[in-house]
Amino acid sequence: MDEGRQSVRGLAPSCLSELLHHHAASSSQESPQDSAITRDINRTFPAHDYFKDTGGDGQDSLYKICKAYSVYDQEIGYCQGQSFLAAVLLLH
Repeated sequence: MDEGRQSVRGLAPSCLSELLHHHAASSSQESPQDSAITRDINRTFPAHDYFKDTGGDGQDSLYKICKAYSVYDQEIGYCQGQSFLAAVLLLH
């Protein structure tokens, strides 16, 4: 594995950890993109066992990460496609 790939792989757990910590601290804070996040969660890898169940662990984790990021970085917030990036990190 090349050096660049190795450094990116090392970032994934710390990024997730930071976002989940941020979610816990701001779970009562609303995200202006909440409806878009909820809509996209159901469309993210719908055939994958971890994400296929509405309200299941996979979709719940995905929602938490996407919402936490939208609150954490309000300039970017949430945009379509971020749930796929978060899903890949969750599966890592």
